[in-house]
Amino acid sequence: MGQCPVSIPFTMSEQRLIIAIDGPAASGKSTLACLLSEELKIPAVNSGLFYRAFAWSVVKEGRNPACADEVREIVARAKVAVECKGNTPEVVLKGIPGMDVLRSAAVNACVAQVSMHPFVRDCVSRELHRFAADSDCIVEGRDIGTVVFPETPFKIYLDAPCGVREQRRNAEGDQDNLETRDATDRQRTLAPLRPAEDAEVIFVEDKSPEEVLAAALECLAAKGLKKKLRRFLRKPPDTSQRNHKHLNTHPMKPPKVIAEIGCNHKGDMTIAKEMIMVASLFCKAGVVKFQKRNPRELLSEEEYNAPHPNAMHAYGATYGEHREFLEFTADQHRQLKDWCGEFGSIYSTSVWDLTSAQEIVPLAPELLKIPSACNLHFDLLGYLADNYGGEIHLSFGMTTQEEELAVVEFFENKGRAKDLVLYSCTSGYPVAFEDICLREITRLKETFGSRVKEIGFSGHHLGIAADVAAMTLGATWIERHFTLDRTWKGTDHSASLEPDGLRRLVRDVNHVAAAIEYKKEEVLDVEKVQRKKLKRLVAAA
Repeated sequence: MGQCPVSIPFTMSEQRLIIAIDGPAASGKSTLACLLSEELKIPAVNSGLFYRAFAWSVVKEGRNPACADEVREIVARAKVAVECKGNTPEVVLKGIPGMDVLRSAAVNACVAQVSMHPFVRDCVSRELHRFAADSDCIVEGRDIGTVVFPETPFKIYLDAPCGVREQRRNAEGDQDNLETRDATDRQRTLAPLRPAEDAEVIFVEDKSPEEVLAAALECLAAKGLKKKLRRFLRKPPDTSQRNHKHLNTHPMKPPKVIAEIGCNHKGDMTIAKEMIMVASLFCKAGVVKFQKRNPRELLSEEEYNAPHPNAMHAYGATYGEHREFLEFTADQHRQLKDWCGEFGSIYSTSVWDLTSAQEIVPLAPELLKIPSACNLHFDLLGYLADNYGGEIHLSFGMTTQEEELAVVEFFENKGRAKDLVLYSCTSGYPVAFEDICLREITRLKETFGSRVKEIGFSGHHLGIAADVAAMTLGATWIERHFTLDRTWKGTDHSASLEPDGLRRLVRDVNHVAAAIEYKKEEVLDVEKVQRKKLKRLVAAA
């Protein structure tokens, strides 16, 4: 992108519609921008992703976010742009592995410092100006109406008390001191957070997203440029024929897919790296997960020295030696985490014992998994609840409903239930279709959905059909074992997906999620040509 000048002039075309949405953190800017984009059929851009993209580069290269020279060097060679596909623009940075990394703790910790540099804000403004010169758009941020597009008459400022916004942020699983952040945003010398003088302020404390949308559309119409709006606003639907107010009409989000390598790397770091690369780049899995065990802690002396029950899959003379052969050290897990970041996925691992948890927690992964076999190990659960700040994912295979309740109540008593993701699971390798029992997802949602963060599905079955069905039942995480070759030595490979299977799973859940939607109009644009061509009786009438 190169270094930007101190100020960048922008002349707004009379033909362009630019809607500026500002407000403090967690005030609902992104939600309103998405709803307006859907209503008006114009793209919405989140300006904050630019700053996060630069912050990600700073983190990746180990630079000091407070040092202007170091950040300027990154900005000078970074290629950040908005690319639009239909009404869905994306902030693109060359080399960025995916949007998830922009919300990481490391980026959260330095994005405010990065955004304080004037040349960074100028670069963002210039790219937003470039995009707005060619497209009507909705832009959200902190200074859109005051600094970036002060000429637009369409300015909306959302606000709510700090406590209300903090509750929203916590409900989303993010821990953020909004009082401190508000003070920083409002007191900074460069582009402080404040409503533009001609902005319409909407207080969102007691409003649903739909009510905020209605208020925003009313404000925009009242600006005196109804003719300009008329070409965007569609005719209101006939509510006597089509009324979905009582239903959730927001598009379904595709589930996050975990590629569990587990021990399918055969104890070889070179194979593990290749598997990370394939799962991340070819299959597009968002998370890559391993396993961490301390065989001496998990096994009795007798179990350790016994032969592997299936000799053809053994990597040692005894079962203990077999398990030791497949283990990676904490330093090796640190390297696995680095490789995941390099290839654009999130690293995770399951921890099977207290020692393993104590070794992995210092690596600060975004999420850790408790396998079904260990979900009643309350010393392990307590250690994670007290010492680990990320998401705790836990499978309910081979677990009674009474035990499930005990686990959830344990995390509630620790104040960590809202960081807990529960998985419906049948512990078998592989599992027959009649034993998958997908309706357990519905039961878990009805029983614990309001008490924990999310409900997922961990499958050990063949194929990918059940995973798509799991998503439609409400699973927001899908976990599948992953291998490069199902014929490899090892007991988990036979119940694992190979690369093309995992790729198709990620593709299919994304496509089906996009398909689960109501028609926006009674006759869609794609149907109108066919209607005119084929529905001759109607045309004749």
